Amino acid sequence: MANSPTVSWAPNAEDIVLWRALGHRTPGFFVDVGACHPVDDSITKLFSLIGWRGINIEPQPYLVDMLNADRPLDINLGVGVSDTPGELELFVVEEDQQRTTFSPTLAEGYRTQGRMVTTRSVPVMTLDQILEQHPLPRIDFLKIDAEGFEDQVVRGIDLQRHRPAVILAEQGTHQQHFAFPGLLADAGYLPMVFDGVNRFFLAEEATDEVGDRLSYPACVLDRWVPRELHRLQQHIADMERSESWRIGNGLVRPFHVARNFVASRRAARNSGERADTT
Repeated sequence: MANSPTVSWAPNAEDIVLWRALGHRTPGFFVDVGACHPVDDSITKLFSLIGWRGINIEPQPYLVDMLNADRPLDINLGVGVSDTPGELELFVVEEDQQRTTFSPTLAEGYRTQGRMVTTRSVPVMTLDQILEQHPLPRIDFLKIDAEGFEDQVVRGIDLQRHRPAVILAEQGTHQQHFAFPGLLADAGYLPMVFDGVNRFFLAEEATDEVGDRLSYPACVLDRWVPRELHRLQQHIADMERSESWRIGNGLVRPFHVARNFVASRRAARNSGERADTT
């Protein structure tokens, strides 16, 4: 990482901000509520690649299968998270499953927009229960993307007992009032940078260690590239190393040489003609 740009796998470079703030703790530990896909738009993929381990929580069975395949050393749980254990209706937005939610209000809004929403019953646990069953040495960051259910997730964890250094929660994509910023403030968490989608919160006892590093979004100083650009650069590099590319270059190179020679001769002739006329 020190010799090349860091690749961001996250949709809004959230992983770059977290890496800047917490990379010195490597290897570290995370909890990902609403993990979704293990690679595409993943905030934790970067950390998984460099040896961090964590708990990925995702209620969609096919995504849990992908998490198990990509993160065999992590704990991957196919449950929902709320403030009370039991079962809840999961509203699956068929054409855009990243919008899948436990919120009846959001689900009704999607139906009003003409989206197809199906339901199924899903077991839910509190974060306290999950962390009791699967204790981690520490929690360096907790990421919450619960599609409108963030308040219930936060209410289900004792933040005096479990103290993630950083909590990252989606706050800006749904037109609703959230209570969790106040709940986190009451628990001793300071609101830090907001990137338009997510708000970063910092445990007050970690201010000296992390505070300055968590005060601004990802920028050029972080030396990072989006995953799409990284993929394109790799594709170009693979093409240039391929035999067909070398053969093609060998066939075309004489024409480039000839073109450059003709261009130089024409330039010299034009220069001479201008000299004759002066």
